Amino acid sequence: MAEARNSPRRISARVKRLRAVQLKIAGATYQQIADTPTDAANGDMRALYPNRQRAFEAVDAALKETAKETEGSASELRELELQRLDSLHMSLWPATRPSRAVNCEQCGSTLWRDTDLQAIGRVLDVMKRRASLAGLDAADTTDERLVNVLQQQVDLASQAMLGAMEKAGIPAEKQREVMGHAAALLREADQARG
Repeated sequence: MAEARNSPRRISARVKRLRAVQLKIAGATYQQIADTPTDAANGDMRALYPNRQRAFEAVDAALKETAKETEGSASELRELELQRLDSLHMSLWPATRPSRAVNCEQCGSTLWRDTDLQAIGRVLDVMKRRASLAGLDAADTTDERLVNVLQQQVDLASQAMLGAMEKAGIPAEKQREVMGHAAALLREADQARG
């Protein structure tokens, strides 16, 4: 039979995990968390956890539990914010259109309304916020990081090739020739890819 969620042992374990997370947030190491008295205020000087591994596991479990509990509400909140941004965008959009005829309700005549440049700026701000909230800009930074990692790998491979040729006693002029061929092959492969 499973133990009830509100059993004294489970409540005590949750309180200990919460204390461990509070200590971690305050900057304590896992060893310091483990060594902290369970309840010094009430005279319980036993260590919170037997070792740093158990302290790590407690903090990790508490954070995963919190993430699991908030995951649904976070996505609901994100969706609500996206709907609000959509509504704001729609309300600003008419003011961003080029000059247009507008009927004056007071005098009945046709007036020309100019494009509102401030409204355009506000729409762009809304669009940026929406892209950020929806994660649309994350792909760009991931692509940039991938390019940087690939460039570092190419640089390391080039350095390794130069080192190997130098160790093999290949003259400097021949080394430059080989590296030139390697660079040409890389360019060809890059062009063929896309």
